[in-house]
Amino acid sequence: MELVRNIVRKLDKDGFEELKNFISGQRDSKSKQLLELLRKQDVKDDNLPEKLAISPGAFYTLKSRLVPRVVQFYTNLNENKIRLLREEAARVSFIVYNNEKMISLSFLKDLEKKLREYDMSSELATIYKQLARLQRFDDSHDYYEREYRKHIAFSLAVSKAEDLLYEYIYTLGYYQLTNEVKYQERLEDLLDELENTFNLYESHRLYIIFQIVKHYHQCNFLSQEELAMEEIAVEERIRTMQEILERYNLDPFYNIIRNLIPFLYFEYYVRIGNKVKANHYLEQISFYIEDQFKAHLWSFFITQFLISLMQKLRNDGDLSAFLKLSDKFRQGYFVEDNELSHLITYFRYKSLTEFYSGNYSKAALVINNLRQIARFKDFPVLETEFKLLQALMYVLNDDQDLYQKLIQSAKRQAKSDPKLLVSIKTFSKVLFLLSKNKMEKVDEEKLLRYWKPTQQKEYNPLNLMGYLYLNETMLTDLLKQ
Repeated sequence: MELVRNIVRKLDKDGFEELKNFISGQRDSKSKQLLELLRKQDVKDDNLPEKLAISPGAFYTLKSRLVPRVVQFYTNLNENKIRLLREEAARVSFIVYNNEKMISLSFLKDLEKKLREYDMSSELATIYKQLARLQRFDDSHDYYEREYRKHIAFSLAVSKAEDLLYEYIYTLGYYQLTNEVKYQERLEDLLDELENTFNLYESHRLYIIFQIVKHYHQCNFLSQEELAMEEIAVEERIRTMQEILERYNLDPFYNIIRNLIPFLYFEYYVRIGNKVKANHYLEQISFYIEDQFKAHLWSFFITQFLISLMQKLRNDGDLSAFLKLSDKFRQGYFVEDNELSHLITYFRYKSLTEFYSGNYSKAALVINNLRQIARFKDFPVLETEFKLLQALMYVLNDDQDLYQKLIQSAKRQAKSDPKLLVSIKTFSKVLFLLSKNKMEKVDEEKLLRYWKPTQQKEYNPLNLMGYLYLNETMLTDLLKQ
């Protein structure tokens, strides 16, 4: 409830009354009581059900409905203020050309204060240019001209940093698909270039962009031990980011990423194997992840979240946590067909949720749909990997003909790649045993023996299906399907 608590305490009296009416109208309700508690008292989340005289289950339902509504209200409120400021900035030329100098100066200086409060650099550049023109015969001209040039240069630096962020997002996606060194080298160069841009200015905007990239870079390229040693520094950086996002809550870019903080924590704690803290932030994420489904930039953050969610399952085997958000994704998430890295990660996650739910035919259909949509021409290893995963689903669903066709297709595709062929043969033995089990009982120990090499580099050099979690109990249960 920390997010809601922060929002209700920022609102003035009128804003808080508007929020309560937005949530429940004129009637009294538990939602209103909860908002009052969060605004006026320091009550721990665990004690809130008792204060409201409701059960923990009812409180969970109340909370899950309230959080998105509060966020929606606050977003609309901020968007209205930003829009009004931009409308005023758009009227600058009209005001200056149609009024006396003193009226124009008064208008510009008042607007300057508002824009500085919300750090709207591009609009400020327009204000300073007009102030410099009006003050051409005064000593203050040089000051405003410098401010104009500084804000123009800063706007260009921010624009460059945003471009580097998008380029990093694009490149990291392809690195995660292929693990190719050329992509890693490009990512290192992008991080260095972004750091150089960040060092040019004392800027919270550049700080946020740089720290986002640095965070995901460290989580992808540092070992678990190296990351664990950074815990204090990482937590401090994320706290600083949160303070900035809260301080400049009307900034349009910050408004888009305002909910990123728990995702950053989740990413980090999964990577260092801290299940307790990872689950804590997963719980936070579950309340408003649906609000992030539509913003295009969030395709990257959600993709990284899904990759971490799959890694978390491999770390701790917690299937309930892995499946927690599957319904929300199924009902509301969509990925563009041409965004290959995002598309593949999402379909991989979606197929696994069906697999772990025992819906093998649906899992096979998800993979088949991906293979129809995605262009795998430049990614033969990925295509082969999905063929193996689909073949597994066909075996479990007792579709022997389809299983055989996919295995033969995968082997033909791998003829020119010795490492890929080794990995395929290793998995083929497991699939053969599962297929054989449909006709005659296969010894559990034998299946476990055949599965073990799939987890070893010697027999699976390309780490095919390294994202697939199966413990001994789950494996032997497959023989009972």
